[in-house]
Amino acid sequence: MRRLRQPHLLAVSVPVGAAMALACVPLILVEGGAAPGRWLQVAALPPLCVLILQAVLAWTPDQARWLPAAGQPSLARGWLELALLALGVGAFRLLTDHWLQRVLVLPTATDWREFARMLPFTGLVQPLFLVLGVYAFALRLGGHPRLALVAVLVAHQAIVVLQFGLLADSLVQAALLVLAGVQGLLMGGAYRRYGPAGPVALSIIGFGRHALYLALPVLRGGALN
Repeated sequence: MRRLRQPHLLAVSVPVGAAMALACVPLILVEGGAAPGRWLQVAALPPLCVLILQAVLAWTPDQARWLPAAGQPSLARGWLELALLALGVGAFRLLTDHWLQRVLVLPTATDWREFARMLPFTGLVQPLFLVLGVYAFALRLGGHPRLALVAVLVAHQAIVVLQFGLLADSLVQAALLVLAGVQGLLMGGAYRRYGPAGPVALSIIGFGRHALYLALPVLRGGALN
């Protein structure tokens, strides 16, 4: 617990965590339910982000880095690997969407304003909670990186069960669990190899496919004209 109180880590976790939470306020105000619940979420999210980020910095110092330091030979290679992985994940999500849309009603961004509201939460806060935070707490409790990676996998599968468990038949549920497990492994592995840049990049590119869905009707309309 002493590591959580390190002042030099608080100098990072407090402003970064508060900024991440502040970026999510527009989404909470629009989609956070009734007024008391919305303001409770607005008040609770900053300390939660700061606490989890502080735990990440304190308990996974080797992983909590933004790729290798500048000047190291592996820096350019690391960014290239991450870019290719993110593009691959984005393409994979597009392919799975094509199938899932036949059996489920998937949450999507209906316009550019909603896309902009959802991006900070999906691209920053979700990776913090479901990848960095889960990995850090599992590593702290279990003491083994593989156990932490499994915890990230299970966390992703648990979210799928909570979100779609009652809406799909057994075959679809099994497929969703497999897809969630693959995503969890990729996210956890990306954190171990690339630091926070890994899951953040995968999340942003994965969610960025909604921009393609928003742009396609406009592009098709322009082509017809």
